[in-house]
Amino acid sequence: MLFDCLRQTKDGIELRLICAPSSRRVGIHNVVEDGHGGKALKISVSAPPEDGKANKSVIELLAKAWKLPKSRISILRGEAQKHKTILLSGEAPELMKKLGDWWRDE
Repeated sequence: MLFDCLRQTKDGIELRLICAPSSRRVGIHNVVEDGHGGKALKISVSAPPEDGKANKSVIELLAKAWKLPKSRISILRGEAQKHKTILLSGEAPELMKKLGDWWRDE
């Protein structure tokens, strides 16, 4: 379940990701075990993990899927790692509804 890998904060929603750069199959996949006792949303992008290209692609992919401005998505932790925590800035209840609707439609 998507809600297993996120938490509400005063700034919005923090979401844990596992990212696979340089992938043939681009997309937002499913919630998986993160290897640290938690859950994370698995994402793959075709961009290589160099010069921030993969991070930029992750933000673009999420912004398009969730119909959010890219400026509302930022990487809090893990910029140079496959395990990342992102922040979706804004009102948490509004974002939770948007993510819940997207999850049901996928």
